Amino acid sequence: MRHIIKRLAFAKYLIERGNQESVKSEPLSSIALLHYHDALELVFNLVLEDKNITVNSNTSFMQYFDKINEWLKNDEKTELELRPSLVKLKERRVNLKHKGLFPSKTDIEESKFTANNLFEGLCKNVYELNIQEISLIELIENTRVKGFIKEAIDSYNDNQKNAIEKISFSLEFLIRDYESSKTSKFGESPFFFGEDLTHLDSFFMGEEMTGNKMKEFVDKVNKSIESMQKAVKILAFGLNYKKYIKFRLLIPEPDWYLASGILPKVNLPPNAKISQEDFDFCVNYLIECSLKLQEFDFEISKDK
Repeated sequence: MRHIIKRLAFAKYLIERGNQESVKSEPLSSIALLHYHDALELVFNLVLEDKNITVNSNTSFMQYFDKINEWLKNDEKTELELRPSLVKLKERRVNLKHKGLFPSKTDIEESKFTANNLFEGLCKNVYELNIQEISLIELIENTRVKGFIKEAIDSYNDNQKNAIEKISFSLEFLIRDYESSKTSKFGESPFFFGEDLTHLDSFFMGEEMTGNKMKEFVDKVNKSIESMQKAVKILAFGLNYKKYIKFRLLIPEPDWYLASGILPKVNLPPNAKISQEDFDFCVNYLIECSLKLQEFDFEISKDK
């Protein structure tokens, strides 16, 4: 069942990517159609393969849909609806990809409704799964990060402040844990891009600093170097930096205490809020980053 969940989770990820693209301005929003079609085709192929439904190289996209409905009917399960809407989605995708014809905003919204509801129906009618139970989060190997993301999702509706905090922790520990696992036996990190300057600003230097101009200079240099270090590290990890920028605009970085062993603190107002769309983006970015780091993971021998 794990391989089925994995493929369904990836299809759900494509659906959510489509949802994100659908709200962009035209014609960029058209990309959503490609994600929706790919996601549904992925699930159709999964069901056909898993249920041993016979197809051949000439079987069309819509015939996939009809064969799955035939299997559902024979198995006395609820058949899928929205066939006419699926035909329209397919035609819009063909017009876009092969003819360069862009869909209208209304077309995209209808396709969004079709894709999301069909995916939900496939999960429920074929596998008796609630789409909330399907997530690529289960593929994240870092148990601490996985725990933070799950807690964020569970608390989103009742405590968005806590959800934002746990999302902030997730990226922080994902990066720190990955880097710490790559240190040599001498404690050297291949992702070292300069010393930590957190406590080397004018405030911590105190009486050693004289003159407002000198303090301003030190603080600006400190902030500039820290920003460059973070940017280079994200790029060195192979993570999408543009998405990282959006993530950071939505989710503040945590502040670390001087004492070790204490979780960092995220400075947020008591009524901190984040929209469902932005929250989903952050969760998807964390999943993307986690899988990217796992894609090329390696161990460092620390034997003497």
